[in-house]
Amino acid sequence: MLLFPEPVSHAIGNATALAMLWLDTPILWFTTALLLLCLLLAAGPWGNLRLGGAQEQPEFGTASWLAMLFAAGMGSGLVFWGVSEPLTHLVIPPPGVQAESSPQAMAFAATYFHWGLHAWAIYAIAGLAIAWFSYRHGAAESPSGALRAGLQGLLPASGLQKLGELADILAIVAVVFGVAAALANGTLLLHEGLGKAINLDTNRSVAYGIILLAMAVAFLASASSGLRHGIRWLSSGNMLLAGLLMLLVFLNADQGAMLQALGQGSLHYLKILGSWSIQVQEVGGDRSWAHGWTITYLLWWIAWAPFVGVFIARISRGRTIRSFLLGVLGVPVLFSMIWFAILGGGALAWDAEHQNQLAQMVQMDYTAPVFAWFGGFASPSLGAVMIWMVCLLLFVFLVTSADSAAYVLGMLGTGGNPNPARSAIFMWGGLTVLLAAGLLALNSADVNKAVAVVGAIPYAVLLALQVFALLRSFRAELRVKSPSVELPSDTPDPH
Repeated sequence: MLLFPEPVSHAIGNATALAMLWLDTPILWFTTALLLLCLLLAAGPWGNLRLGGAQEQPEFGTASWLAMLFAAGMGSGLVFWGVSEPLTHLVIPPPGVQAESSPQAMAFAATYFHWGLHAWAIYAIAGLAIAWFSYRHGAAESPSGALRAGLQGLLPASGLQKLGELADILAIVAVVFGVAAALANGTLLLHEGLGKAINLDTNRSVAYGIILLAMAVAFLASASSGLRHGIRWLSSGNMLLAGLLMLLVFLNADQGAMLQALGQGSLHYLKILGSWSIQVQEVGGDRSWAHGWTITYLLWWIAWAPFVGVFIARISRGRTIRSFLLGVLGVPVLFSMIWFAILGGGALAWDAEHQNQLAQMVQMDYTAPVFAWFGGFASPSLGAVMIWMVCLLLFVFLVTSADSAAYVLGMLGTGGNPNPARSAIFMWGGLTVLLAAGLLALNSADVNKAVAVVGAIPYAVLLALQVFALLRSFRAELRVKSPSVELPSDTPDPH
C-alpha cells in the first residue's frame, strides 16, 4: 500500500466488491442476528449477570464510560458524514423512495440505519464476549482469549491455540486497515477545513504530512498515558465540544427543519428497520446502492469490532450485562440521530434556499459541504468559530480513536496484556499512520471506505464463533447459578 498505492487499492476494491456480491445477504442477516441477540440478552435473565465478580463495581463512572466508548466507536465518522451523508441520499435517493414518500425523511432514515442499532449491536456483542470471558473466567482480554475459554472441551488444546492466534492476527489486520482509513478520511476533511479557516495553500502532500504527524504525536502521547489519563480526558472533553457545536448550530439554523428531520427520519427509520434488516435493498434489480452504502457500512463496523470490542470490554468491567447492552445500544444511537438531524437537517434546509449549492458540492467532494454551509448560514465571525470547532472536534475525535486503537493493538500484539508496553503502542501506531499516508496518496474517500472493510469478512466468521462460545458459557452459567443473586444495578464511581 505504501509503495504501490494505486494497484493495491484497486485489488482490494475488486476483492471487496466480489465478496459483497456473494455475501451481501449473509452479512446483513448476521448483523441483524447480533441486534436481536442484544435485545434478548438485555431482556432475559442473562441481563443480571455481571462482567466480573458478583460484588464488583464499575471501574469508570457512566459519563466517562459513555464518552470513551462513543469516541472510540465512531466519533470522527460523524463529523465527516454529518452533513454529507443525508445530503448525498437526498441527491441519489436510497431504495424505497416512492412518489408519495418524503425523500428527505428517507435520506435521514437511511443514514440512521447505517449509524444506528446494527452498528452498535456489532460493537456490543464483540465487547461483551471479550469482557465476559476476561472478567468472569480469567481469559486474556482479546478475541483469542474469548475463543479459547469459550470453546474449551470442543477442540483439542493445539486447535484452540491455533484458532486463537488466527483470531488475533485477523483482528490486528482489521483494526489497522479500518483505523488507517478513518485517519485518511479525517485528514482529507481537516485539510478542507483548514483551507477554509486560514486559506491554507500549502502543497497538498505537505499539508497531509503535517496533519498526520500532528495526529500521530497527539495520539501516541495520549495512548502511552493510559486509559485513566489521556484517553479518558480527551474523550470527555470532545463530547463536551460536540455538544457545544450542536447547540450553536441548533440556535442559529432552521430549528424546525432539524426537529422535522429527527421526527420524520426516526419514524421512517422504524418503518424500514424490519425490511432493511432482512433484505438487501435493490433499485430496479440492482444492488449497487446497497453495496456502496449499507453493506459497506456493516462491514466497516465489523472491521472496527475487534478494536472497539476490546476497548469497550476494557472499560466495562463490573457492569451488568443489561446495563452494558442498554448503554452501548441506547445512548450512542440516540446521540448519532440527534447529531445528523441537527447538522444534516439544518444544512438541507439552508441548501433548499440557496440553489442547491451543497448538493452540487457533495457530488464532487464529500468534505466540502459542511464547511461551505458553516461559512454561509451564520455570521462571518460565528461561521469562522464553528469551522475551527469542527476542525478541533475532528482532530480530537481522530486522536481518541487512534490512541484507543494503538492501545488495543498493543494488547492484541502481546496476547491480551491489559497494560501493553509503550514500545508496542508506538510500533502499531506508527504502522497505522504509514498506511494512512499510503491511502492519502490516492486522495479518495471511496477508496478509503473499500480499504477499511478488507479485514471484516474473515473476522465476521471469528465473531460468529465468539457468539457461539458466549451462548455456550451463558447456558452453563445459568445451569448452576440463579442470576437473582447478582447485584441488580451498577453504582457509578465518582470518576
